[in-house]
Amino acid sequence: MAGPTGNFYNDDNSVCIKIKSANESTGRLSGTLEENSYAYPVVGGYSHEEDGLTTRVNFSTENSGEKDDWAGAIDRWNNFQNLRVIRTHTYPDGLMRSVGYELKRR
Repeated sequence: MAGPTGNFYNDDNSVCIKIKSANESTGRLSGTLEENSYAYPVVGGYSHEEDGLTTRVNFSTENSGEKDDWAGAIDRWNNFQNLRVIRTHTYPDGLMRSVGYELKRR
C-alpha cells in the first residue's frame, strides 16, 4: 500500500497539510503545513493497519519554538480522500489545547 502523500485542505482552505514524501521502508513522512499564509515543516511517521483499511499518521509542526503534535488517520472508506487529525498544543504552564480537523485531498 502506498504512503499517504497528497495535499489535504480544510473547507475554507485556511489549513493545508502537504505530505510530500512518505518512505515505505522507514514509515517516515515529511511535508509542509500551510496556515494563515505561513508555511511550517511537517515531520513524522505513518503506519498501515493490518486490515488495510486505515493509515495512521502522527507528526509535529514547529513555529518559532512553539510545537504542535498531530495524530490521526486516513481511511479507505472514502478512497483515502479524508485526513482526520487532532492537533494538540502544550503551553509552557502545562495546559493543553486540542483541535480536530477533517481535511480533504485535493
